Amino acid sequence: RGPQRTLVADVGLVTYLRLPRALAPGERVALRDPWGYEHPVTFDLDATLSWAVKVNQIGFAGDAPKRAWLGAWVPGVGPLDTARYDHGPFEVVDAQTGAVALRGTIEPTASLPAETGERLSVMDFSALRAPGRYALRVPGVGRSRPFVVGTAALGEPFVGQRESPEPIR
Repeated sequence: RGPQRTLVADVGLVTYLRLPRALAPGERVALRDPWGYEHPVTFDLDATLSWAVKVNQIGFAGDAPKRAWLGAWVPGVGPLDTARYDHGPFEVVDAQTGAVALRGTIEPTASLPAETGERLSVMDFSALRAPGRYALRVPGVGRSRPFVVGTAALGEPFVGQRESPEPIR
């Protein structure tokens, strides 16, 4: 037998909770499940990955426009109401150190995408040009997956495709 390839995928359950207010960093809450078990949670803005913070997973060229979106569609509930974050802050941080590289303001969008029914807000961080690995943070929501800014961002997909058993079509 030759070498075995292992495919990596994220599989998980995403749950959105409707809270009366955004949690502060370091705030502890206890969640009780339907069976009566309590699950303590400490909100950590740097550790809480939020699927509602949508950013290009490949990355961006340094001089390219850079935008991310805030929004989600929850099965059985509908669009997540993100209006309370409009005109609020967001930060782009160094993925390794957490140092703030850029601050910006979340802006509402003029229209909703018919494909998903989500209510989206936009975060423009085109002013960030320094090469590096970053994440986007929204206070009270969480952070994005890390992404790359710079020429390295454009090479990663091609390396992955080159190593794939499937040809480029």
